Amino acid sequence: RTRALVRLVFKAGPLRVGSGAERGEAAHLPVAKVETPKGSVPMIFESSIRGVLRRVSEWLVKASLEALPDEVDREFASSHIEPEERPVEHFHREDGTVRPFDPREFEKAVKEDERLKRLRDRILPARVTGLRGYEPLAALLCPICRLWGGLGLRGKVVIADVLLDGAVVGVRTHVGISRRAGVREEGILYTAEYVYPEKVVIDLVVENVVPGSSEALILASTLEGVKELGLEVGGFKSRGAGMLVLDREKSSVRYVDYERLSGDDLLAALAKPEERGSRMSIAEFVDLLRGELS
Repeated sequence: RTRALVRLVFKAGPLRVGSGAERGEAAHLPVAKVETPKGSVPMIFESSIRGVLRRVSEWLVKASLEALPDEVDREFASSHIEPEERPVEHFHREDGTVRPFDPREFEKAVKEDERLKRLRDRILPARVTGLRGYEPLAALLCPICRLWGGLGLRGKVVIADVLLDGAVVGVRTHVGISRRAGVREEGILYTAEYVYPEKVVIDLVVENVVPGSSEALILASTLEGVKELGLEVGGFKSRGAGMLVLDREKSSVRYVDYERLSGDDLLAALAKPEERGSRMSIAEFVDLLRGELS
């Protein structure tokens, strides 16, 4: 129905997106790289970018739940949590206790609502044990998951890995921290690679996000937050690495509403949305998502 090609261009300082530690006497922490015809190129994983953006979305939506137009969306957005090392959950708090959902009431609601029943029959097994078994259905009811992806659910935002072509790779030496004392330990040294790019370009493809919907309002707030405050990516943030500042002049959006097109215009827009889409700024796209721009 709709497609937006969002290009976010950032001014950047030093970055550190790691790929694990190399073994040996001297600890060395390389940055992530990929082999290309031009040689080894530093990169930022798509998962790193998605994780940061969805975390920003979660913070913002929970701070303004009343802005979401749908009661069910508000309920499941408020219960959306992302525990460390575990999948996204909607029925349990961070401490493991059950949120104020009554399992019998939820199961009853699913059986009585024809739309939910059809969804349940399509995506869940015949026998569901406990509330955790309903998580794939909860992902469909949660606007954060619908936007960024959830358990068994593809998100509406596609993000590309970022290649930092032309970036300079440098090395810094750091003093290790004693786990027992919690202070610097002079006998422990390690080196870490950093990347110094001229710019960072993040490309997003946003599909079927209807202006004025919960997903649209969440995405609008997220982009506005990035526009005003920037984005932190990678590790070693306490050492001054990873801060990206949006270049508003160079960032842009190409937006296509396929439902308004037909014939050759529709085919051309499907084949080359980057050429046929309406060009707009990030601020204009935010207004469009909020239903303030026709």
